Order: sequence, then structure tokens, then C-alpha cells
Amino acid sequence: MQERFFYTFLFAFFFSRLAVTLTMTNTITIIPAALENLDELAVLFQKYRIFYKKEPDTEGEKDFLRDRITKKESVIYLAKCEDKYIGFVQLFPIFTSTRISRLWLLNDLYVDEDFRKTGAATRLIEKSKELARETNTAGLMLQTAKTNLTAQSVYDKNDFVKDDDFYTYYWFNK
Repeated sequence: MQERFFYTFLFAFFFSRLAVTLTMTNTITIIPAALENLDELAVLFQKYRIFYKKEPDTEGEKDFLRDRITKKESVIYLAKCEDKYIGFVQLFPIFTSTRISRLWLLNDLYVDEDFRKTGAATRLIEKSKELARETNTAGLMLQTAKTNLTAQSVYDKNDFVKDDDFYTYYWFNK
């Protein structure tokens, strides 16, 4: 009897989780970020920076995002589930000399922990690919931490190809 209860519970848990995920995927919308939703974007941006072990800087983060939006230096999309903002992606235009073309750097992608595995990251990536097609660029480029296996899995599922031929080097002025 207990074994049957366990399997019934497991079945119900799995399918209720699946139903919630399918429902959320259908209700997730992707919209361009604007100054009107700067406060909500800044909250997500701060969580993203904290994930990467950066100290919160509420005013600095908000100023940074405001500048990107007003100066049109990046394209930012927000993921929204009903009336809650749940994630964002930020893309910067760059150039690729070898392809003699523009390219979009997918610099930031974040989905709130409570909304992971809902399809939000994939929807943000799809919107980014749409931007690359609409602007006739060579594609998207991104980096992620070698330890961020969750993100690597998302990128693999969304047809990104891992570069095993090149190293990344940095020089920081400050």
C-alpha cells in the first residue's frame, strides 16, 4: 500500500510540475526594455551581478542600464510571466573582421531562480536570434563560466557551438 502511495505521489508531482512548466512557457512574453521598466530590470540585473560574485550597487547598476537604453548602446529584452518580470538578455553590437560583418555579443542572460526550467531562457535566446536575423548579422557570440553547467546546457540545447580552438584573454584598466 505504501509503495502504491509513493508512486501515485511521484506521478502526481512529476505531472503537476510539467503542467506548471508548460503553462508558464505559454504565458512568458518577451518585450524590449525601456525606461518605463528600468526599476524591474535593475532588480534582475543586480541578481545577475550577485550571481557573478559582484557587490550590489543599486544606483550604479541603474545608471549603467539607463545609459545603455538611452544611448542605444545595447539591446535589452525582458521576459515577463503575467505581471512579473522574470529575466532579461542584453546584447551589444560588435564586428567580426574575419566574416566582414556585424555580430551580436550576448553579454548577459539571467532568469530569476523561481522561473528557471520554464523556457524563459530559451525564449530570450530565440528573441536574440531573431534580432540577429533581422539586423542581418553573422550571429551571436557569448561566454559563460566553465563551472556554469546549467547555462552550458541551455546554450547546447539552443544550437550554440562551443569554441575549443581559442582562448579568451583580458586586460582590465580598472
